[in-house]
Amino acid sequence: MEFFQILWYALMGVLLAGFFVCSGFDFGIGMLSIGFSDKRKRDNAMAEIAPFWDGNQVWLIVAGGALFAAFPLAYSLILANLYTPVILLLALLIFRVVAIEFFLALNGEKWRAFWIWVVALSSIGAMTLVGIALGALCGGEVLLKSDGGWTENFLRIFTPLAAGAAVLCVVFSLAHGSVYLAVKNSSSEDFRRLASRWLAALAVAYFAYLLLFFFNGKTAEIPRMFTLAVFVLAYMPVRFAMRSIKTGKLKTAFAMTSLFAVLAVCAHCMGAYPYIVFPSQTSPGVDIFSASSSLLTLKIMALVALIGVPLAIGYFAYSHAVFSKGGNPPDTGY
Repeated sequence: MEFFQILWYALMGVLLAGFFVCSGFDFGIGMLSIGFSDKRKRDNAMAEIAPFWDGNQVWLIVAGGALFAAFPLAYSLILANLYTPVILLLALLIFRVVAIEFFLALNGEKWRAFWIWVVALSSIGAMTLVGIALGALCGGEVLLKSDGGWTENFLRIFTPLAAGAAVLCVVFSLAHGSVYLAVKNSSSEDFRRLASRWLAALAVAYFAYLLLFFFNGKTAEIPRMFTLAVFVLAYMPVRFAMRSIKTGKLKTAFAMTSLFAVLAVCAHCMGAYPYIVFPSQTSPGVDIFSASSSLLTLKIMALVALIGVPLAIGYFAYSHAVFSKGGNPPDTGY
C-alpha cells in the first residue's frame, strides 16, 4: 500500500511539473502579447501558441482529477479551504479560453486589441492564483482558521511565501514564454533580447524566493538540507539558460527553463513529503497515507497512468515536432 501512495504522490508532482513546462510558455506568451507595439509580432506570438494552448491546460485538469481519485480527503479539504481562489482560477481560465478563440477568429483590430488584453490579464491572474495556492499549501496556511469572518479566513493565505510563489510563477511564465518565442523566431534579435531580460528577472525572482523559503518555508520528514540543496540546484538551469541565449543555443535555453520548472516542483514535493496539506497551528495536516484511496483504486489508476502519461508526453512531443517551424499557422477559416 505504501508504495502506491508514494507513487501517486510522485505522479502528482509529475503532472504539476508537466503543467508548468507545457502551459508555462503559452501563459507567458499571453502575458507578453500586450507588450508588443508591432501588431505583426503580437499576431505571430499568438499564432505560436494556437496549436498547443488548449492541450497544455489538460495537465492542470488531470492533476486535479488525480488528486480527487488518489487522495480524496486532501482534495475535499483543499477545495473547501481554497474555494474562492479555485473558483476565481476557473473563471480566469474560462475567460482566457474565450479570449484566445475570439482573438484568433476576429479580424477587426479594436476587438482584437480588446481580447488580447483579456488574454494577458487572465493569464497573469491565473498564474498568480496558482502560485498563491501552492505557496499556501507549502506554508501551512490552508487549514489555518482565523477567529474572524470570511474576509480574515480568505486573507490568511496571502503570506509572504504565497506572494513570493505567485510572483515566481508569473515571472517564470514570462521567461519561459520569451525563450519559446526566441526558439520559434531564431533569426530575430528582438526576441533574443526579450528572453535575456526575462531570464535575468527570473534569476532575481528565484533568488528572492529562495530567501523567503529559507526563512519561512516548512519541511517535514526529508532532511531540510536535502530539500534546500535541490532548491539551490534548480537555480543552475536558469544560469545555463541565460548563457545559452547569449551563445545562440536557443533550444538548450528552453530545455533549461523546463528543467528549472521540474527541479522547483521536485524541491517543493521533497519539502512537503509526506504531507499534501502542511500542518498548521489549528490542524495536524493531511499526509498521503491518511488521505489516500483504497489499494485497489491506486493500482487501477497506476495502470491507467502507466499507459496514459507516456501517451500524453508522446502527443506533446509529436505536436511540437509537427509545428516546429513556427510562424503563422495555415488558414483554418477564421
